[in-house]
Amino acid sequence: DQNLGGSGGTVIRIDPTTGTQYVVASGVYFSDPFGILSVPEDFTPPATPPASPGDILVSDFSAFGGTGGLLRVSSQTGAQTALSSGINFDEPFGIAFESDGDVVVADRVRGIIRVNPITGTQTVLSTGGLLTSPSGIAVESSGHLVVTNPATAQVLRIGPTTGFQSVVSAGGLLLNPIGIAMETSGYLVVADRDAFGGSGGLIRVDPVSGAQAAISSGGLFSNPIGVAVEASGDLVVADASATSVVRVDPVSGAQAAVSSGGSLVAPFGIALEAGGDILVFDQGASGLLGAVIRVDPVTGAQTVLSSGGSFADPFGIAVVPPLLPNFHTELFYGTTEGGSVSFMVNGVTIVVTTRGGASAAQVARAIAAAINANAKLKAAGITATVVENSVNVNGELNGISITDPGIQSGPIESIPTLSGLSTALLVLLLLLAGVCLIRRQGGAHRPPGAA
Repeated sequence: DQNLGGSGGTVIRIDPTTGTQYVVASGVYFSDPFGILSVPEDFTPPATPPASPGDILVSDFSAFGGTGGLLRVSSQTGAQTALSSGINFDEPFGIAFESDGDVVVADRVRGIIRVNPITGTQTVLSTGGLLTSPSGIAVESSGHLVVTNPATAQVLRIGPTTGFQSVVSAGGLLLNPIGIAMETSGYLVVADRDAFGGSGGLIRVDPVSGAQAAISSGGLFSNPIGVAVEASGDLVVADASATSVVRVDPVSGAQAAVSSGGSLVAPFGIALEAGGDILVFDQGASGLLGAVIRVDPVTGAQTVLSSGGSFADPFGIAVVPPLLPNFHTELFYGTTEGGSVSFMVNGVTIVVTTRGGASAAQVARAIAAAINANAKLKAAGITATVVENSVNVNGELNGISITDPGIQSGPIESIPTLSGLSTALLVLLLLLAGVCLIRRQGGAHRPPGAA
């Protein structure tokens, strides 16, 4: 009712039998209301879709009404959806992925924020202290985070569990470090926009000693911001002032323009897709609305994938890593009495003969050894590791058959894993996370040659 009591509008509930009226709500936010709809009690709003492999994440200072956060961009359609916003975000900048799939964001005001890629839930990992302007972020093979801090011309290391901060490298060639990436060797590559007399360039940092070495400077550089490492080891750089993407030889430092001009106006963030295509976030593209631009790594051809929409003041960009083949875990229990354990791994039959008195852990070790000794599986890159009484295989494991009456196995668990994650590390993470693996009790066996 628009006019009841001059309140600006009132919602009235009417008993369908007696006609009795009840005022549900009035005034406050009502001004000139018209329509009304009752939401069914069993209505469940659609869940926010999780970040999936190949999806593109973009950090934005001012999206979501100015609160800032992470946007998900479809690599197929360019459609934008929210992943996580507000709460702990203020000026989200660099984005990276941890080995378990969690997203870590360097927020230039709030510090390092971890984001669950499924729920969007935020956790502040590290803040204050040395983190005065965290910008670029990368993840080391150890799980530690390395972060550029331009306000102090430093590269910092952050503990992934405690958030402990330490200095990796400071000063020297570093003046205004922004982008950071990891080479396969473990060395860090930093894009510094003001180094080398102001033209900017790339600096290699030893992750242990902090020693710095110039990779490339001057030439095509005038304001290098983002950096990424291609599968070949070559470095690709987004230069905001040169309106270009530049490829750099990691040994000689030689520069070559991959793509320039066209849709590129002020490229900041840079990332690589699984197929090798280069993704750039350009702040000045599409009439200053900002855009994600896909660049062909060979021809330099540009395609605007996504622009405008929810973009307001974007900076960082990252691609959700691809999944590896399923990772399988088989748990063994009991004490062997004699017999065999057989199963198939990627179509290869493995048989382990047992004798009495061996523990389940010894059985697991014998099975893993048999898998790792198989030439066909080795050629296919299939390996097995052992954690206590479980065998962990980075391939398809099925058709298990046990003739030893004293040993039993738990059901096969299939867990999708992110690239770069070692099998042993994943199992440890699962155990710490309390992942429930069903166990069936039984007897056990001793494999040939077991202690």
